[in-house]
Amino acid sequence: MADTASVASAPSASVIPPLKALTLDQIAAGLDGGAFTVVQLVQAHLDQIARFDGYLHAVLQLNPNALAIAAALDDERAKTGRRSLLHGVPVLVKDNVATHEPLEATAGSLALLGAKPVRENPAITRLRAAGCVLLGTTNCSEWANFRSRPSDSGWSARGGQTYGAYHARQDPSGSSSGSGVAVDMGFCVLAVGTETSGSIISPSTQNGIVGLKPTTGLVSRDAVVPISPVQDTPGPMARTVADAAAMLTVMAGRDPHDPKTNEIPFAVVPDYRAAATTGSVGGGGGANGSAFRVGIPRNLLRKLPRRVLAAFEDRVVAPLRDQHGVVVVDCACPGLVRFLALSPAQQTDYMAGEFHDALPQYLATLAANPQGIDSLAALCAFLKATPGEEYGEDDAPETKTTTDEDKDDEADDDADADDDGPADTGTTTPVRDTPASAAPNPSPPPRRNIRRLEQTMRITRDSAEFAAARANAAYFAGPGGIQGALDGTSTADDGADGADSAGHPNNPDDIASPPVDALLLPTSAGTANYFAACEGHPQITIPLAYHGAAAKVKYNPSGRLVDTGPNMPFGVSVIGRKYSEETLMPLCATIEKLTRARDEAEDRRLAHLRG
Repeated sequence: MADTASVASAPSASVIPPLKALTLDQIAAGLDGGAFTVVQLVQAHLDQIARFDGYLHAVLQLNPNALAIAAALDDERAKTGRRSLLHGVPVLVKDNVATHEPLEATAGSLALLGAKPVRENPAITRLRAAGCVLLGTTNCSEWANFRSRPSDSGWSARGGQTYGAYHARQDPSGSSSGSGVAVDMGFCVLAVGTETSGSIISPSTQNGIVGLKPTTGLVSRDAVVPISPVQDTPGPMARTVADAAAMLTVMAGRDPHDPKTNEIPFAVVPDYRAAATTGSVGGGGGANGSAFRVGIPRNLLRKLPRRVLAAFEDRVVAPLRDQHGVVVVDCACPGLVRFLALSPAQQTDYMAGEFHDALPQYLATLAANPQGIDSLAALCAFLKATPGEEYGEDDAPETKTTTDEDKDDEADDDADADDDGPADTGTTTPVRDTPASAAPNPSPPPRRNIRRLEQTMRITRDSAEFAAARANAAYFAGPGGIQGALDGTSTADDGADGADSAGHPNNPDDIASPPVDALLLPTSAGTANYFAACEGHPQITIPLAYHGAAAKVKYNPSGRLVDTGPNMPFGVSVIGRKYSEETLMPLCATIEKLTRARDEAEDRRLAHLRG
């Protein structure tokens, strides 16, 4: 947990709404009505961190200037009013995004401790200019989960192991692990995450919040510890669609230090919050004024648990179609079989080759680099030699993964993995109410390999492995994946016969489906997250429901974390065409109103984390 001792005391607030459900509108109303001050708001969040984070380990570092910044914002508001809807809003930032505050940006590694980028990320500058209070940084999966295979999401040498709030030793997913937990628990109102493939979406669904992975290039990646320049992006994490949309409106925009932002097709960033709060999916909300068309890529839903599919159909699909005039059609991602035939290395060799070049380039730009890490070889040597990095080889197999998060396997291995029934914890003692120190699967102290970094050492942009993987990724980014499903590309080459656990065909037929405005599917269909990341399609996950109280427990590959279990949340995703975020917002907001999943969050959390 972050050290709060250095932060000065401030008056406690008595009329701030519950922090775990606090919204931007409530903050604006409270400040304008004199119900509380920014100082009181910030102090309330610091108190929340002090109360709960000793168990969860979500917050890595606190900004010692937070209360002084809050006081200045109070003075400014008294004189000239609020800067924006985000005036005084506490924000936490993932530990791989540079700021000008006295905060580190280390990707969770001791190797970058004390390293100072020349600039801060422009999205951080924009959030500050809008009046946000940068409260501190959040723990993340070390090196964005590009260090080990398998890995424990939410573990870093700097921050230790982050846990989710819904089950003892809950896997928080990653790599924006602390950001997801912090938003859920009311440690902040908004958080900045980053994603290469699943790193915003997966921890958001796992912690029951809204995660918005924007089109790659809509938000600048400058001064972010890189993995893949093709796929990396910062993005908003929030409790509501409207709040995530408001955050994106501030974060987005061109940046001379990130050429990818020159591809933004508009001169003025849209008001995404207005689209979320006033837009409609009915009455011509689709392309060219037609009815909004949503495609469900059925072949990606195989092996999903019946409970997830039932919640998806009953809470989202049926009411969208029957009550909101949305046209719902079945479609498919044509390249699924080709994708599933790839090994873990073949899935990620292109990211490894991009990381091979991107990391040394980033290190060369640092204004300070106390550990002298200037290459991948130097990094690997440091990790092996530094006890706090817990390096060691073991016999754990290389689990198949579809993203830079081992969490995002192709759905679940067992379609009934979370059906209600006798809980199978793998132990003789129920897991849910045991303390965090009680491992569900007793094991010796962790030994954490560097297999993904070693993969990166081997793969360069000139290697045959990189060329093959990049070609595959281009196919999955285009006709074989999200774009193919959006455009209605034929599914004939899929070869996926049979039906999912709800009876829908995996390969509806060999006739091309009609083009759609967006794709809709449970977020736990992890292959979709990979496909969306390959070419930077926007994806938003919205809380959908929770696993049953008697759901079976499923551990992560190391056996140290609970990947799926009773009362843990899961979400539904909307994926669209590049730069279509404004069009997607009304659909996302409508889904949020249909599910109202966060209304249940407090009752689903572990008992000692309520209140």
